[in-house]
This record gives sequence, C-alpha cells and structure tokens, in this order.
Amino acid sequence: MTWHEQARHALERAQATAARVGLLMIDLDWFKRINDNHGHPVGDEVLAKVATVVTKAVRQGDTVGRYGGEEFAALLPGVEEDELRAIAEPIRTRIRALRITAPTGELIPLTVTVGAALHPEIPEPSLDGLVRAADNALYAGKRAGRDRVALASC
Repeated sequence: MTWHEQARHALERAQATAARVGLLMIDLDWFKRINDNHGHPVGDEVLAKVATVVTKAVRQGDTVGRYGGEEFAALLPGVEEDELRAIAEPIRTRIRALRITAPTGELIPLTVTVGAALHPEIPEPSLDGLVRAADNALYAGKRAGRDRVALASC
C-alpha cells in the first residue's frame, strides 16, 4: 500500500472519530547540492539516515513515507498542535546533528525545513487539503531561511 493510500485510510478513521490529524512535510534543505557535489551514493546515504530519524521520531501507528525526491511525509492521527510541534522540532534538530562524511573526508551539513498542518483547522478537510496546507507552510519556512518548523496558519 502506498503512503497516500495508508494516509487516506488513517485520515478516514480519524474523521470518523472526530480526531485531529497532523501532517508533517519534511524537506531536506539544499539536497540537490549534496547530490551534485558529492554524488548520488552520498545522497542515498543522506536519504536513508533522514528516513531513520523520521521513523524513530514518530509514534507507533503514525504513517511515514518518502513523499518524493528529498521530501518525507508523516501523518499523525490524534495529535494536538503542541504534540505536532513536539514531534517536528526533534526531527529537525536530530537531522541537523547527523554527521555525513563525503568521500573527500568533508563533513556535509544537513538541515531540513518542516511544514506542519492540522486537520480540521485547514480550509480544505481532505488529504489533498492537508498536504497543500503543510506544503504551503513548508515553503513559507524555506522563504524565512530554512532549517525550521513552520505551522500552517488557517
């Protein structure tokens, strides 16, 4: 089952119980530079380590997947805004603390920008609407300087 299918099912279950659902969109900052400067094997190592950090940071029952390219998504049913931030911020700081060494011996700094949105506070109460709201927050975080958690404002 794809991430989208799992996320749709999780969102439907949450909507049936009127539970809130959070979504984190996690995007590696400057990932293209890593691939261009250090090669795809190093980029693959970065993606694997980031996936591990994200998977370990979420709760059992949350739905995590690679959304595309250098972007990961985590759907968190039954979460409040403070809990959403309490999961997102450690993801950001743990990824920042990762140490990836290039074949040249150079340490590669890693940062992520995280966009977060909470259902039903979003204007469009659907998975697509939740993704759009989190993605908009993500890009607002990128414009504000990257390496941050940005919550969608509705």
